[in-house]
Amino acid sequence: MNSRLLRQWLLPLILLAVVVLLMFWLLSSKPERKPPKLTEKVWQVAVIEVEPRALSPQLRLYGLVEAEDHVRVTAPAAGEVAEVLVRSGDRVEAGQTLLRLSPVDFELALRQREADIADLRAQLADLDIRKRNESRALKEERDLLELARQNLKRVERLQKNRLSSDSAISDARERVGRQQLAVIAREQSLQRLETQRQQIEARLQRAEAQLEQARLNLERSAPTAPAEVLVDEVPVSPGDRLRGGDLMVSWYRPDSLRVKARLPLAYREELQRALSTGAAPVARGLGLSFRLERLAAKASLAGIDGWLRPQSGVDRLRPGMQIELLLDRPPVERAIAVPASALYDESRLFRVVDGRMQSVAVRPVGFHVDDSGRHWRLVESDRLQPGDRVVVTHLPNASDGLKVKLIGVDEAVAPASGKGD
Repeated sequence: MNSRLLRQWLLPLILLAVVVLLMFWLLSSKPERKPPKLTEKVWQVAVIEVEPRALSPQLRLYGLVEAEDHVRVTAPAAGEVAEVLVRSGDRVEAGQTLLRLSPVDFELALRQREADIADLRAQLADLDIRKRNESRALKEERDLLELARQNLKRVERLQKNRLSSDSAISDARERVGRQQLAVIAREQSLQRLETQRQQIEARLQRAEAQLEQARLNLERSAPTAPAEVLVDEVPVSPGDRLRGGDLMVSWYRPDSLRVKARLPLAYREELQRALSTGAAPVARGLGLSFRLERLAAKASLAGIDGWLRPQSGVDRLRPGMQIELLLDRPPVERAIAVPASALYDESRLFRVVDGRMQSVAVRPVGFHVDDSGRHWRLVESDRLQPGDRVVVTHLPNASDGLKVKLIGVDEAVAPASGKGD
């Protein structure tokens, strides 16, 4: 009985004690774990050094090349194309003939106008002869009228002395009346001749103008280049029959090429002041430079048109070409050029002070593209001094006090010598 109780109760207790002792031994013999050491994360960033200087903010413009001196030469009258001496795209020297119309039609018209003038001058000569004859006849009629009046006075004196009859006085008075009518008729005839002369002289002036027009048409039937020009269009061929006003050839002067671009209204006064002071802004595009020449007199909600004159390289331009330009606005003193990645909320950036980031408020003044094609954002700030290091690596969690490690000045975005006017 006792041995049985011993097996039932004592043996489990012994086993339990052994297990407890084993657990304590395992716990006491395990390696000691050191508490984790907390370290602050350091962000690697690239920086550039602040270098305030005069830089020109720029406007991006889209312009259209136009020729201000573009001439369309039309046929002066109906005629046939005899010869075409140029084609579209030809550069023509001053005085060179471009094409010729057959001179036959124009010479016939010229001779007809000359004949009209000769006829009218002959009519004037005839009128002069008639006028001289009428003037002599008028003088004779007036002399006869004077004689008739003297005769009437003589008859009246005789009647007072009762030496003449009433019928003699009546006859004398009748002769005076008839002679007065004859004088009036001669005077009216002279007036009609003068009116006819004025009419013929007017027709003669018109005929002389038509003669001059015929000579001009003959001259214009073979148009020549007034200066060095570039032929734009030649829509005719030899043998074509043209009507008056049909296009023969068109050309433009290369030095009259301008780029027309739409400018934002917000910059109108600024650009107009620059033009008024003689410091016309310069734009660049296609490897060429253009100088703003003038602004339009009218504006719209979409902006105001401006015309830019190419400074060189006009041979690379053609009317109708669309060009992207960068127009230099008046320079900003102490502007700071930074890449777009350095800006946060368009109003602040971070500089590095004692290994930590510090936010600085800035005022954006525009953008600038240097000669190497690199894009910069221009800002102003009184808190940034030359030599300050500005973070250009964009961090999504950027904040004041963030610890950073500099990986050096980023040469890829280091400011180049920007253009200042």
